[in-house]
Amino acid sequence: MADPSDLLHRAAFEPVILPTDPSDPHIALLNMNDPCRNTLLADTSCWDTFVFSNRPLLDPGQQLLADFHALVGRSGSNPLSLTIVTDSAPQPLASSSDIRVRDRVYGSGTVGVVNDILLPYINRVSHLHCIVSCAQNAAFLLDIPLVGFGAVEIVDPSFHDNVGRPYFSCAQGLDPFVPFTDGPVFRTILTPAVDILLCSFQWERITLVDLGSTPILPGNAFRLMQGIRHSVVDLSLEVVFSIASLRLGVQLLQRKPIIMDKLATLRLHLRNPSFYPKFIASIFADKLTKVWFIHSEDNSFFQWNIPFYNWWFSAAANSLETLILMGHVSGEDPTYLDRHRSTSRRQTSSDLEALIIALPRLKCLRLPFNICVHEVLLTKIFDILPSLQGFELTTNACLTIVFDLIEKRNVPSQDPSPSLWKPAPILFAYIRSTLPTSRHATAVLTQRAEALNLPFGCTLEFLALLEN
Repeated sequence: MADPSDLLHRAAFEPVILPTDPSDPHIALLNMNDPCRNTLLADTSCWDTFVFSNRPLLDPGQQLLADFHALVGRSGSNPLSLTIVTDSAPQPLASSSDIRVRDRVYGSGTVGVVNDILLPYINRVSHLHCIVSCAQNAAFLLDIPLVGFGAVEIVDPSFHDNVGRPYFSCAQGLDPFVPFTDGPVFRTILTPAVDILLCSFQWERITLVDLGSTPILPGNAFRLMQGIRHSVVDLSLEVVFSIASLRLGVQLLQRKPIIMDKLATLRLHLRNPSFYPKFIASIFADKLTKVWFIHSEDNSFFQWNIPFYNWWFSAAANSLETLILMGHVSGEDPTYLDRHRSTSRRQTSSDLEALIIALPRLKCLRLPFNICVHEVLLTKIFDILPSLQGFELTTNACLTIVFDLIEKRNVPSQDPSPSLWKPAPILFAYIRSTLPTSRHATAVLTQRAEALNLPFGCTLEFLALLEN
């Protein structure tokens, strides 16, 4: 039998999963005659987080609803966190295509997400996370009333195509929530997406929006940012560009940037951004502390315009602590040779140095593999960024020089004179080398990297590995 105190500890940190299972710590403890049971019943915070999983229902669904209403009743008036997984029914979703979308939950056709789960508690929902199939279930969001969600702070929907990639066809009946409002006629799309703005949330109160796994078009992203510009603190978007984005770019250049008053964390995954590489110029954010930019192209490596990013980041020069720039080619992973050749189109060291100098508070710096840091600049980075604790970069410098710089930074100074300030130690490093090397040499260098004993490791990647 499980230890009641262990069950109580788990119940305090784990959500209640529905349909219920005897192994769930909440359910297991309720079935025990133990003092921990009374503690669990008295703690309302143990009953305010629910996950509606895709476990098969053993009945038409009424028991699930009865369990949910009974358990949520123990949460008092706490804000609720609901995760609803409708993406994987026990039987193929295609077999239930004649059932109304609003009724299609777990494949049963008897439990409605909106009417049975959300509506009774709509004023208490603080975090709503939906994992749904765009082709089958996404439209249930349109059934959400125009009023409500007075307490919502986090909206985190993820839309997946469980029919198959790269294409799926959407029925005419889904036209009311056409996500590609600035694109071609909505018939067949590459990636499942939905216009989340058609769902009537009180955007002005939302502090976190995570659409990182739900690709949208730039026009929709622009309208979304307009709606949340005064409230959002943490924003994640995946934006898909196409030839139609060229026209949108001309329109955006004629507008003033969207001022994001409170934005501190920004994650942007831009797909095919070469169609409109200055999309971020439509945003002004001077309170950023963390930035992730992931640029992926279908057929080639994205070429970073460092002076442009230097200009854009200048607004947050006094606050930015984490800068992560990543790029890759969609589809097959490029070979080492392709990646090595891509570094031949390097940015000038002066441009890169200007960017780093402009961001003196950086603690974490991660640069894409096709931006090469030369030896002179590499040496300067450790002086320019005294708060730096971790980095990822590509370099043509001898790796022993990099190791020496890290050791010098991390070894306590022998200077007996008191100092009010010392540079931060390096905690992790990911280093890509473009220099030709051999397998024997890589083994020696790897041992040297391990000997640094960085708390989160020092990883080496060799882009020009020779066979001998």
